[in-house]
Amino acid sequence: MTLTPLHLRILLHCYVSPPDEPYSHGTVIAEYQSHLIESELLQYKHPDHIIPTVTERGKAHIQQPLSLPLPQQAWVGADGAVIQM
Repeated sequence: MTLTPLHLRILLHCYVSPPDEPYSHGTVIAEYQSHLIESELLQYKHPDHIIPTVTERGKAHIQQPLSLPLPQQAWVGADGAVIQM
């Protein structure tokens, strides 16, 4: 399964929100959530929860983009060498 930006947004919402705060951005969300549940990235721990919780596998997917370093601005010459300023 390829994660789209909407998949990541739902995962992040479920990761940081309390279990009774729904993700309210349209009806397509239920379909995307079911894909995440089928892929074992989300699960319902309690039947009274409105949103699912993130599994350990889902947390690993969240940690990937969070662990990327911030880009650094650099000037690069025509030969590909970084120009010091």
